[in-house]
Amino acid sequence: ILGMPMLGLLLNRIKKTSLIDVTIVATSDKQKDDEIAKYANKEENVIVYRGDENNVLSRMFSAAEEYELSYILRVTADNPFFDWQIADQLIDMITNQEYDYIANNIVPSFPYGIDLEVMTYKALSIAHSNAKSDFEREHVTPYIRKNVKIFRLGSLENSVDLSHMRLTVDDKTDYKNAITIFEKFGIDVTFREIPKS
Repeated sequence: ILGMPMLGLLLNRIKKTSLIDVTIVATSDKQKDDEIAKYANKEENVIVYRGDENNVLSRMFSAAEEYELSYILRVTADNPFFDWQIADQLIDMITNQEYDYIANNIVPSFPYGIDLEVMTYKALSIAHSNAKSDFEREHVTPYIRKNVKIFRLGSLENSVDLSHMRLTVDDKTDYKNAITIFEKFGIDVTFREIPKS
């Protein structure tokens, strides 16, 4: 997209945040993901961590543990329209309002693909120790989200419901849509500039 891998575009957008200290590309230890690791290793101020392909919770927890993170912002690489303003807002909220976990998709109101989650290391550690199902381990945060008696959850909602908009890349149609948007509006486009239809 715009002459770079989608991962590179995403990493450039992540660098626009003001409250992130370290960026970790946590990919699998499978040979098929060697290209991801090779590319990310060339990026300035990006760390590569490799772990289990399907147990993403374990991979994410191990990366957080190794690099002694206090808070973890989870960004999925199929969402190239990462919004650095929302990321900073969520990080500010979790660090100043004593949440264990906060997300902008608990109540759908942002476009699909603008989803972000921030959690404390402690919450991630508890989930890692207690989540049992394959679904919980693959999708990282379901254990946290369903245990409202254990964790203090916070929610960020958009002022206008834009959950009907699709800004993710899960298939070829999404990919073509992303190319069209970035070519028309530029590399730093946010969902705010994209027509809401």
